Amino acid sequence: MGLWTIGSRLLKLARTSYFDDFLSMSTTGLAKHTDLCIPTFFHLLGWDLSTDKLVPYAECCKVLGAELVLTKTPSGSFDVRNTQSRIDELTHTHTMMSVLQTGYLSRTDGEKLRGRLQFASDQLFGRRFRNCLQEPNVHIAHNLRAVSPSLSAALKLMVHLLNQNSPRTVSTVHTDWFHLYVDAAFEPEGFSGIGGLLLDSQGMCIGCFSEVVGPYLLATIMRPDQKTSIMELEALAIYVALDLFKDLIRGTRLVVFHGQPKRASVSSEVQIQQPAC
Repeated sequence: MGLWTIGSRLLKLARTSYFDDFLSMSTTGLAKHTDLCIPTFFHLLGWDLSTDKLVPYAECCKVLGAELVLTKTPSGSFDVRNTQSRIDELTHTHTMMSVLQTGYLSRTDGEKLRGRLQFASDQLFGRRFRNCLQEPNVHIAHNLRAVSPSLSAALKLMVHLLNQNSPRTVSTVHTDWFHLYVDAAFEPEGFSGIGGLLLDSQGMCIGCFSEVVGPYLLATIMRPDQKTSIMELEALAIYVALDLFKDLIRGTRLVVFHGQPKRASVSSEVQIQQPAC
């Protein structure tokens, strides 16, 4: 942190610090000047630099197994995704495919794999990959050896998602906030419906909706032995709201408040992103 502080305060370098890795950023006009200052700075302090990491400034850079794509920065966002070498390491040259082939995963190897997968999940769009990590957690916690069908299915899905490598979009907009309140009602022999409203950062309501959920839709989403569909209706209310208000909330921060049966309302913070096609 001392090196980061000196460089940031005295030389006005825009950079991050992760142990002994420093990722620096520069505008196009200052790139050559910054590229000269940083090696000189470390040389004067007696530090050697890893020459393989001294790559030219570009709109796409790689650091710590992640790839930053800065082509969208003029519009206030950038993409983060796993590097292809990290994907190949996890899916082919590392242990995932071998685990699926052998059907065996020791506790030690499982902990190593879980740690690398957790890091990789941070660079992917959505929650499906992180949800899959529950299966390795169970496998390790119970000190299992044989790969269960559920763990095998989770590993296959993670391999697929890694190869898909949908980037995570990070927005630089921190001031635009919206609160979305949704709820649902379910009565087996009566009224069922969903509704919600959207508030801006000043507390003003800028949109709302309320819809009846008919018997046909209820029959479609419910299993024959299911007694209530309140959880499905809660999820439907969020989906309808996100689709209805997508033009208003895209590129902003959104906090979703949704009711749950026999519980107080809970909130979830999400960032509206545009998935890669």
